[in-house]
Amino acid sequence: MATRPAPDGLDAIPTTGRSARPRLVIADADGTLLRINSLFSLLRFDARRRNIRERGESFLADLRAHRERGAPREFTNRRYFTWWQDRPVDEVANLAAEWSNSTLGPRTFFHSGVIAHVARHVAAGRDLVVLSASFRPALEPIVRRFPQAELICTEPTIRDGLYTGEVDLPLVGEAKRQAVIDLLCRRNADLADSIGYGDHHSDAPFMALLGSRVVIGSRFDDIGWAQRELGSFELLDPGGSE
Repeated sequence: MATRPAPDGLDAIPTTGRSARPRLVIADADGTLLRINSLFSLLRFDARRRNIRERGESFLADLRAHRERGAPREFTNRRYFTWWQDRPVDEVANLAAEWSNSTLGPRTFFHSGVIAHVARHVAAGRDLVVLSASFRPALEPIVRRFPQAELICTEPTIRDGLYTGEVDLPLVGEAKRQAVIDLLCRRNADLADSIGYGDHHSDAPFMALLGSRVVIGSRFDDIGWAQRELGSFELLDPGGSE
């Protein structure tokens, strides 16, 4: 079987033929599988439930202001999790379950075109891995839709059953790419027959590791990042809500 040089940290990977090694679908969450910003949506739901909506909106506005001033995504990701400081993990899990069943409606969470596309690959035998800077409670809608999926996401620090408001490693930037390298090695995956899905230039480093790439957007969107960093890819219209 022919091989080509693999990215740093990976063995040579097959370029032709079928393999008994696991075939993966590795998909970003927000903007890719989900129409929403899962972190913001869950926070807003929490603020409404606790009757502190203005405080929640002020908190999110502060995050956006930092981003507009050029703060790195790692910084704003860390800052976001201060919202959950001293909150019981079980309480936030219950909140997330209620949010996922809320009047927002589970059908409005997803990009229907992407979900259908991914579901076909899963039905054909590929394992789904969801890669996200979000955290597990905010990914509850995906867990319900794809209960067998593996989640690789930001893991807030927990002490004595409470969120500390701190994060050891925000899963953004290079951390995202390294997480995929670790995953591929751990699962001994067939890179050539694995597929990456993403909607943002920050997804390009992990998508470039895989044999196929699916960029979420329309022909009217700015996909220059994909053209520069991915070479070949499929452009998939998200298709609204499921």
